[in-house]
Amino acid sequence: MTLRGQELALTLTEFRLLAWLASNPGRVFTYRALVKLVQGYDCDSKEARGIIKVHIMNLRHKLGDDPQAPRYIFCVRGVGYRFAKTTEKKNVSAERE
Repeated sequence: MTLRGQELALTLTEFRLLAWLASNPGRVFTYRALVKLVQGYDCDSKEARGIIKVHIMNLRHKLGDDPQAPRYIFCVRGVGYRFAKTTEKKNVSAERE
């Protein structure tokens, strides 16, 4: 996988996580749902939050996505994560030019 011409070395879990989020822009996935979709097992919400948080942190680092001003992956506090809608990405790009 590449981003802006740069090769991204993603783990299988990171790839699956990014694929689910990016293929459903704007849709909020709960922590539990993401663990089930990406890793194939069920766990309680607290455990799921810890598991997914680590993978999101690593993925954001590799994407160059600042958690304080995200471009791609947004946290929905207490619920889970969502990927940016197309309009959000355009607005962020325009602001940084």
